[in-house]
Amino acid sequence: PRWSQMETPPSRDVILQCLNVACESYDFVIIDSPRWPTEWSADIFLGSDEVILVTELSVPALNASREWVEQFASDPQFPSIRAVLNRRQNGMFGAKVTEDQATSAIEMDVFASIRSDWPTALSAVNLGQSIGDLKPNSAIPKDIAILISKLMTDDAANQDDASLKVAS
Repeated sequence: PRWSQMETPPSRDVILQCLNVACESYDFVIIDSPRWPTEWSADIFLGSDEVILVTELSVPALNASREWVEQFASDPQFPSIRAVLNRRQNGMFGAKVTEDQATSAIEMDVFASIRSDWPTALSAVNLGQSIGDLKPNSAIPKDIAILISKLMTDDAANQDDASLKVAS
């Protein structure tokens, strides 16, 4: 259930123990953390080899991302941060924030982006299927495959690390 529906959210110790078990079992651990900091956010991020900041191409999302970076990245022990743009739209009409504007707003390069296909994503959720199964030619699975490939390429270049944990 969503945390707002739980009587008591999981404690810091429970979250960290679950992550320890996951990190012992998997080469990559990706954490979809809440946008707003929790009592365990700093521990998770500081214990990560790398942080992937997922944001959207909207002014409120980019402002929140910039504030997040300012809050956490000021710590010299904080791991490297990579920005991923979610729900990127291609289009000629309407006032859209560009990738260059996003880079400027969050003051970091964009590592990868995932195109928007909201109708397909919504259908997949409602039908309990993956987007790739529902619509194999959707841009979303292709973009996620590119993101994974980039992460794995970087991991291969950093094989000296004992393990790699990724938080987003």
